[in-house]
Amino acid sequence: MLPFEFWISNDTEQNTAKVTLRWQIEQDGKVIFSQQAPATVVAMQSTFQGFFSPKAPTVERRTKYSLRLALADGAKILVDTCCDYEVFPSLAVPALAAVIATGTGKAAQLLAETGVKAAAKNPSVILVDDYADYHRRRKSLDRAVARGARVVFLELPPGDYQIGGSVLRVEECIMCPREFVSRNTGHPLVAGFEPEDFKCWYDPEAAHFTPLLHTLFEAAGWSPILLNGNGVWKGAAWKQMLAAAELPSGEGSYIVCQIALAGRLKHNPTARIFVARLLGGG
Repeated sequence: MLPFEFWISNDTEQNTAKVTLRWQIEQDGKVIFSQQAPATVVAMQSTFQGFFSPKAPTVERRTKYSLRLALADGAKILVDTCCDYEVFPSLAVPALAAVIATGTGKAAQLLAETGVKAAAKNPSVILVDDYADYHRRRKSLDRAVARGARVVFLELPPGDYQIGGSVLRVEECIMCPREFVSRNTGHPLVAGFEPEDFKCWYDPEAAHFTPLLHTLFEAAGWSPILLNGNGVWKGAAWKQMLAAAELPSGEGSYIVCQIALAGRLKHNPTARIFVARLLGGG
């Protein structure tokens, strides 16, 4: 179901009687559904009109729709608005490479959300949410990368790290965490994503969207996957920084991903698609 809330905000002292609320769904410029009901308009007040919860249509590809809402007095439209939304095809469990998660934290949670059973041995992708665990196993994990594996670090806390012979510095986002990141990097993992695909992801635990990004990092020689920036309006200049990036090494690579992925896959199709790619599913 696609739940929408209808409200009328009246900032005048006039009570409007006998007006109608009309709404319709459009796709490719064609009206595919329409309905209307009496509206309640109260002076100097925002008034809830009810929920509209159409069933999401079955689609074979990502499809755009528009919900148009209007307040009418007979044949006269008093005011109208439009909300665009998208419906994604059913996202089945992706055909991922052999994956393993270290520890029982966000890495294990993310792997469980994909519905993929962890590999028993010889994983092609290793999820890491605790740098100390990587440090303890550095030699074996680095050998795995040299042979072609991908090690993915999730949400490293602020600090300095040595990964793949490179030094990273992770720092907190200045002036509040970020609700969005840019995918405009040209990296294959974000090819085909649209400008606002990494923005305002729903968090089911909070029951609303929460920030995607609390920390950023900088490192030389890494290929950007997702970007944001850090700085203040006065003082330190605003600078572009990494939200996710990849460092090739031997036949494999290291990836550091600072955006919050765990807990987001069920309700955010673009998050699920990105994670499938991150774990080797295309």
